Amino acid sequence: MRLTPTFWFAAAAFASSGIALAQSSMVPPTCANKAGEALRACVRDITPVEKIEHMTPVKLAADPAQPINCLQVSRADQAYCVSRNEIILECRNKTKYPDFDKCFSKYAANVPKLSSANCTRISPEMRPQCQHRNLVYTKCASDPLRYFVCLKDPGIKK
Repeated sequence: MRLTPTFWFAAAAFASSGIALAQSSMVPPTCANKAGEALRACVRDITPVEKIEHMTPVKLAADPAQPINCLQVSRADQAYCVSRNEIILECRNKTKYPDFDKCFSKYAANVPKLSSANCTRISPEMRPQCQHRNLVYTKCASDPLRYFVCLKDPGIKK
């Protein structure tokens, strides 16, 4: 590609226009003639440091409409997990299914039924989680979209 004199004229006009000045107007006056690493260091050094005494982390609510890693769920829930993820991915197609919840409910009727897990075949450190799952899985299964969120809720009782 050959650059024409018109291109160079336009480039020079753009560089000298107010657009270039508008971008530099955001730079603090003490850092006005700096560029690159020197500009970054100048802006960093004039920014006041705020000390935070105590920070409470915000726990984000889990989005139940997100697929989950089925390798991290119990064996008793893996077929259910795979089916649920497939339904979520299918129902995200807004052109085919404008109403996600309606689509999910329609397909969720066909997911594999859940059953009790055999907790004796699980490592001792994972048994409490398995036993909790067995106590609440029928209650949690009443809402297939939120099933895994429900299982993780320590306050849920049978």
